[in-house]
Amino acid sequence: MKKIFFTLLSLGSACSLYAQSNIFEQGSNVGIGTTNPSGKLEILGQSNGDQLIISRNVLAGAQGPGITFRNIVNSGTLETIGGLESQLRSGSTSAIAGSLSLFTINNSSKINAMSIASNGNIGIGTATPSSVLEVMSQTNGDQVIISRNVLSAAAGPGITFKNLVNNGTFEKIGGIESQLKSGTDGAIAGALSLFTMNNSIKIDAVSVASNGDVGIGTANTRGYKLAVNGNIRSKEIKVEMDNWPDYVFRPNYQMRSLAALKHYIGHHKHLPDLPSAEDVSNNGLNIGEIIKAQTKMIEEVTLYLIEKDQQFDSLRKDNVKQQKEINLLKSQLSNKFLKH
Repeated sequence: MKKIFFTLLSLGSACSLYAQSNIFEQGSNVGIGTTNPSGKLEILGQSNGDQLIISRNVLAGAQGPGITFRNIVNSGTLETIGGLESQLRSGSTSAIAGSLSLFTINNSSKINAMSIASNGNIGIGTATPSSVLEVMSQTNGDQVIISRNVLSAAAGPGITFKNLVNNGTFEKIGGIESQLKSGTDGAIAGALSLFTMNNSIKIDAVSVASNGDVGIGTANTRGYKLAVNGNIRSKEIKVEMDNWPDYVFRPNYQMRSLAALKHYIGHHKHLPDLPSAEDVSNNGLNIGEIIKAQTKMIEEVTLYLIEKDQQFDSLRKDNVKQQKEINLLKSQLSNKFLKH
C-alpha cells in the first residue's frame, strides 16, 4: 500500500512538473508548448515575442551564444557540419551591438558563409559588408546567379530598383531585365536591357543583344556593334581606316579631267565617291568612309589647283614675253616714224 502511494505521488509530481513547464514528450520527440512535436524539438509559443532565447556571459568582441549542427560520420563520432554564431560588438548597456554569422565545414575547415553586421548589412563571403548586401568570392566565376523558369522569347530573371516616394509607397525607378531568345540545348541565347522610369513610363535605356551588339535608346542595332537613337557628344572619336587616299599623290595616279568631272556632276548630281542625298537619308552616313572620300577629293582638288597654278604661271610668263615683244615692236615703229 505504501509503495502504491509513493508511485502515485511520483506520477502526480511528474504531471505537475510537465503541466507547469509546458514540456511534452511524444516518443523520442520533445515539444515545448505543443503536445504533438513533429521533430526532435519543437517550440510553439502562444503569444508574440521570442520563442527561444540562448544566453552566454561574454565580453565585448568575444564569441557569443550560438547553435552548432553535428552529424555522426563514418568514424562513429559526432562532428560539426555547420551552425550559427553570434558576437557581442559592444557591451554598453545603452548601446548593445551584436553580429551573426552562418558557417559551414568544408574539408574540416570552418567557412564563414554569411554574416549579418550589427548595422544590418549582409555579407556573403565577407564578414565586413560595406553595403546592405555585399557578395565576395575568392575564386573565379559567377558571384550571384538569379534563375527563373521561362519559355523561349519570354522575360527572364532580373533586378528591379525601388525607392520610397512621397506617397509612402515603394515605386520602381529602374532595373535590369533579361530575356531568353533561344532555349535550345547547346544553343542558348539571351539578351539584357537596362531600363529607367520617366514620369512613371518605362524607358529601355540600354539593350545588349545575344550577339553582344549594344543599343542605346533602341533594341534594333541593325547589325552594328553600337547603335544610338539620339545625339552623341564626344571630345574625340577615333576611326581606324585602311587604304587612306595618299595614293592620289603617286606619279601613276590618273585623275578625271575637269570636263569629265563636270559631266559626272551633271549626270549624278553629286561628287564621285560621295553618297547621294537619298542614300544618306535611307542608310545613314559612314563617318570613316565619308572622311576618306572627302580627303581624296581635297587631295585631287589640290592637284587641280597646282596644275592650274602651273598653267597660270606659264601663261603669265608667256604674257610677259609677249608684252616685251610688243613693247619692242612699238619702240621700233616709233623710231621709224620719227626718222621720217
